[in-house]
Parts: sequence; C-alpha cells; structure tokens
Amino acid sequence: MMKWKLFLLLIPLCLSGLEQKGSLQWKELNQRCKLVLKKRGSIIIIDSRNGYIKGIINESVAIKKSAAPGSVFKIVTGIAALRKDKRNRFVKVYCDDRYYIIGKGIRNYRIHFNRLEAEVGQYYRCSKYGGHKRIGFLSALKRSCNYYFFNLGDKIGYEAFYNQVLRLGFGQKVFSTLKEEIAGEIKKEKLRTRQLLSYIGDGYGIQTTPLQMAHLVYFLANNGEKQIITLKRNGKKHISRRIVSESNYGPIIKIIKRGLIKKVSTSTDRIYQKQFISSFAGKTGTSGAMNSLKTSGWFIGYGPIENPKVAFVVFLSEGTGRKALALAEKIFMGKNISKTYK
Repeated sequence: MMKWKLFLLLIPLCLSGLEQKGSLQWKELNQRCKLVLKKRGSIIIIDSRNGYIKGIINESVAIKKSAAPGSVFKIVTGIAALRKDKRNRFVKVYCDDRYYIIGKGIRNYRIHFNRLEAEVGQYYRCSKYGGHKRIGFLSALKRSCNYYFFNLGDKIGYEAFYNQVLRLGFGQKVFSTLKEEIAGEIKKEKLRTRQLLSYIGDGYGIQTTPLQMAHLVYFLANNGEKQIITLKRNGKKHISRRIVSESNYGPIIKIIKRGLIKKVSTSTDRIYQKQFISSFAGKTGTSGAMNSLKTSGWFIGYGPIENPKVAFVVFLSEGTGRKALALAEKIFMGKNISKTYK
C-alpha cells in the first residue's frame, strides 16, 4: 500500500504545471518517464478511489492530441449492444476471417481509408488470420475479434451504436474549464464501409484523446458508480463532467470487465518487490493513421483487479496495442523497462 502511494506521489514530478512532491524513488520513475516522453507517448494515472488525476506524462499529447482508439472502442460497442439487450452477450458467431460488406465475391477490401462505398464481394479481415472460428461475446472482446464486432454492430444497428457513443461523452471535452483541451471528433457515418470500421474504433469518424479514454477507464474501474475526475493544475482545480446521466450501467460494466485482458504477477523475485500493483485488467487497441502505414497504440486498464486503486491509460503516438500493454506491465509491475521498445 505504501509503495503504491509513493508511486502516485512521484508521477507528477514528470509533469510541467502539476503539483510536485519529492521522493526517494525519483530516479527510477524519472527514467521511466523519460523513456515514454522520448517515444512521443502519454500516460494518465488516476486514483480510482477518489478520481484525482495523479499524473499526466506528456500533457500536450494527453489533452491536445486525438487518434482513432482502435480495438479499445470495442468496449463501447459492447456497452451499446448490452444496453439495447443484455441477451446480446449470449450471441455466438462463426468467424471465418472475412466479413463481407455487401455480398460474397472475390474482391478483398483491406484498405480502410480513401475509399467510396463497397461493391459486391468486398470484405474486411478479422484481427486473426484464418479467423477465430466459433466465438462468443466475452472471448471476442478478450481476443479482439473484428468479425464478431462487425456482426454485433450490424445486429444492434448503427443508430444505437452512435447514440451510445454520444451518451458516453465522446466528442465532448472532459473538463469544460480546461481551455487547451480538445474534444476529439465523432462523425455520424453514412457509408456502410465506414460504419463497420466505427464498431472496431477505426476509420475516419472516431477520434479520441487519451484524457477521454482515461475518463472511460475510471468509469469502468468503479462499475459506473463513480464518474467525476479531478485535475489540479497551476493551483486551479478542474472538475470533469459526468460520463452518463443514467445510473444503471453497473451490471453491464461487470459483464464487460469479464472480457478484458488480465495480467497478474506471481513472481517472488526481488526485482518485483518494487511493483506498484500486483495485477491489472484492460484492453489493447491499435489504430492506423490516415494515408500512413504508421499506427497508434493504446492500453487502458485498472488495478489491482479485485479492488482497483489506480486507473490508467498508456497511449503511443507511434506503436501498437501490444507495445502499450508491455509498457504498462513494465511500469506498474516493476519490471525492467530497458527493452520496452525495439
């Protein structure tokens, strides 16, 4: 407990403009922060017990940069499906890798951007070559099955999905009093090709900031019971908006959390004596930039799994979800970070 508290006090030392407090562990955390800053990423850390933001590493990226969230947004598609009908969690499909946009044929629709409406035979590929075969809701979320979420989005309809995205506050600023913050972008897509991509957090229409994703993961960590986060900056306290006005998200979020990636440290090695949390759960995401082969990487999570004390976002402007997850493990579980990037 004491080590975790020290960790949260130390993170602000990496920041410009936030309250700073000293600690004997400064050297270790300074090295970790420098590595992230060098790679043009951002990390946001929230005390999940009271909603106070304890650290924003690379603040300009966290509040002024937006990117497609990738597979992290499958959480939102899942929430939309369960809000429409909780029985959707029992839906199973057979993923054979190719999800046809209109009808079967021979054309491969791999390129996400700068295309018009699909023609017969065009399809999107799943995240796993060859497909996941028969798969259900929780497994599809954990294994990030694109095919399943294309199908789930079609089942509930684009309107239900889009309305839920707005209901969760995307496209709005988290802090109305923070002038520098951008609101991201949520477009209502008309083309089916782009609607399908929205269900998996890719394409033109969805751009989110690390701060917005941090707000979402705080909401998840507390089963929807807590929604307000607080940022102390330059002597001023900023209070966030509520995510949703309804109070009945708890049962839905508990279902969603069963499908998240879980990481647990079982090592008794001395190197792990410095770990800040022994376990965490979360979701990875990798999204492509328009007209570029470069990708952005996300990992949103909370820990420990049973009684969360910290909620966090790791965002890499250039990277993948797997790299963001690896970085989270190395930072929060006290592992050596020298080989985070290759």
